[in-house]
Amino acid sequence: FVLRYYRIVWLCAVVSWRVGCASLAVRGRSAAAADALWEMTHRVNARFVYDTVASLGGFWVKLAQATSVSSALPEVYKLELAQLQDAMPADDLPSVHRLLEAELGPEWRSSVKLYDGPPLGSATIAQVHRARLRVVREGGRVE
Repeated sequence: FVLRYYRIVWLCAVVSWRVGCASLAVRGRSAAAADALWEMTHRVNARFVYDTVASLGGFWVKLAQATSVSSALPEVYKLELAQLQDAMPADDLPSVHRLLEAELGPEWRSSVKLYDGPPLGSATIAQVHRARLRVVREGGRVE
């Protein structure tokens, strides 16, 4: 919990530092050079914001999704964060296995057959995998 907030503070500090350095670096440069420097700064920052937010998940992704449609941001941020609208990075299979074990217990494999392969879909708070649930009905009938 605290680590998440530390990472957000770190994100804000790094982005602010880079913007401050760019502000100093553009002084005395031609308009074309200043524009190129700002473009590079924003591109690097936008990728850093995307990577951090995507790894934090949940609320932070939702906030970034809402921010990606804001007219207040430079275009490069909107383009980078727009990827969070429909292309969230998926969790790896070992993480999914750990989650299933935590939710269903250590014998989860006797109830659920999870097929190998990438998820069918991945969103802000969930992802979908191909699986089959084994259900035992009264009388011992397995479906």
